[in-house]
Amino acid sequence: MTSLILIIGIIIITVIILGIIVIIVCLKMQKNREDRKRTSSFWIQGGRSVGVQDGNRRGILYDEYNNLTTTMVAGQADVEESLQLEPPRSRVRLILEEIDTDKRYQSEVIDYVIVGREAASDAVHSIRISDNQVSRQHCRFYLMGGYLYVLDLNSTNHTYLNGRMISEAMPVQTGDALSLGGLNFYITIE
Repeated sequence: MTSLILIIGIIIITVIILGIIVIIVCLKMQKNREDRKRTSSFWIQGGRSVGVQDGNRRGILYDEYNNLTTTMVAGQADVEESLQLEPPRSRVRLILEEIDTDKRYQSEVIDYVIVGREAASDAVHSIRISDNQVSRQHCRFYLMGGYLYVLDLNSTNHTYLNGRMISEAMPVQTGDALSLGGLNFYITIE
C-alpha cells in the first residue's frame, strides 16, 4: 500500500513539473512571436531604421543616431499614415493658412518655432497670432530626426491635429489640419 501511495505521489509531482515546463515553454514561444512581430515592423529610411510599430499600436521614431526620440499613441491607420512621412529635412518653411480668413502665417524652421500670441522672445523662432483663443505660447513646431513635429505647450484651449487633441509630440506633414483654440489652419511644409 505504501509503495502505491509513493508511486501516485511521484506521478502527481511529475505531472506538476511537466505542466510547469509546458507553461514556461509556451510563454517563451509567445514572447518570441511578439519579438519577431515587433522587429518585422521596423521601417527603414536612408539605410537606417527610423521607427517601429509595436503591438500596442504606438509609432516609435528614432533620430539619425538611432536614439529614441518620440512615441505616438495612435490607432492602426494613424501609425500607417505616420510611416508615409515626407523625406527628412534639416530645415523647412512652415506655412499655417487660416481656413476661415485665408490669413497666412509662415516661418522657417531650423530648430523650432513657437506659435502663440506672444510666442518666443525672438522673431526668428515665432509665429505670432493675435487672437484671445490662442495662448501666449500655444504650441511648438520643431525638427527632430529630419521630420517636423508639433507639441502643445499646455495651452488653455489645447492643440488639435487632424481633429485629435495632442498630448505629446506628433509628426506633421503638408495637408494636415491644425486647430489652436477656435482657429483652424492647414499646414504646408516647403
